[in-house]
Amino acid sequence: MSVTLLFTDIEGSTRLVQELGDAYPATLEDHRARVRAAIAETGGEEIDCRGDEFSAAFADPHSAVAAARAIQSEHGEAIRVRIGIHTGEIEVRPDGDVIGLAVNIAARVEQAADSTATLASSTVRDLLAGSGFTFTSTGTHQLKGIDGDWNLYAVT
Repeated sequence: MSVTLLFTDIEGSTRLVQELGDAYPATLEDHRARVRAAIAETGGEEIDCRGDEFSAAFADPHSAVAAARAIQSEHGEAIRVRIGIHTGEIEVRPDGDVIGLAVNIAARVEQAADSTATLASSTVRDLLAGSGFTFTSTGTHQLKGIDGDWNLYAVT
């Protein structure tokens, strides 16, 4: 099944835990609520949430980019969120696990991102050609454990 995957992670979460101390759990819960709301409002489905990381699946890349924009705009400067998006084939196992190379690629695209922009694979950029979204090349990247060079794009 082909889906668009969105991965998020709070940038500098260890530093944030240290800075916020006892206030961190409430901040994390607020972050989770905002991400879940953005995913739900754009038709996505949460795959997993571990600590401050999320993964979600969308039927189309337009919805995933809309969710990314909502997540970024909801957090402002207090919490900075890295986001990566990739479209590809996955398999949903009977236990609910989602597997496939597309999962690994989406996770690596997120790891290549910083909180200043959502990063998307060239697959996402190509699928959204003419959609009104603008993409700026961030160059060629090596994605850990993934063969070849990957052209990644900031969604602007």
